[in-house]
Amino acid sequence: TGEPEYRELQGWLRDVANPKSQRIPLEGIFGVLRQNATAAILGWKVTVSLVQAGSITQTAYEIGSNWTANGIKEFWSDRKGAIEFVYSKSPIMKHRSERFDREIKDWLKSREADKLIKGKKGYAESLYSMIRGVDFLTTMPSWLGAYNKHFAKTQNVEQSARYADGVVRRTQPTGAIENLASVMRGNAFQKL
Repeated sequence: TGEPEYRELQGWLRDVANPKSQRIPLEGIFGVLRQNATAAILGWKVTVSLVQAGSITQTAYEIGSNWTANGIKEFWSDRKGAIEFVYSKSPIMKHRSERFDREIKDWLKSREADKLIKGKKGYAESLYSMIRGVDFLTTMPSWLGAYNKHFAKTQNVEQSARYADGVVRRTQPTGAIENLASVMRGNAFQKL
């Protein structure tokens, strides 16, 4: 597609293969500032969860409001069956919560998080449970709606699952390294 895209792909591949490759002086200080800002901005914040829930409109824009409503209806009419179905077709969706957000994951590994949650069983999970829960409640219907739309056209299970994974990746992004722009994959100062 051209030289600029090729250059971007090289950086993306390097950062996915070794996300800790870019080191600068004061890396640790910038990392601590970023991690603490993340905890203050994302943890237990209703507004962040509302924004996350609002991202369902991005799904409606991409696949249509009827298919989005279809996914919502299917998910809420049989949550257990819908979850089992999605997880059986999409390893990406099954493991999404483990890869949810780079900022959250980095903060949970920090010394500050260790000090804060030491001896408090389940505290780390509860700190970001609201945003993770809202993400789950928006991505599952998004995936189902996209899958149903593609399956209605193709009757192909594998293609429909890949299509649904792509729709979720584009409309309900995580902080997984492969989904980030190069400025967000850089050193701690860039991320801050």
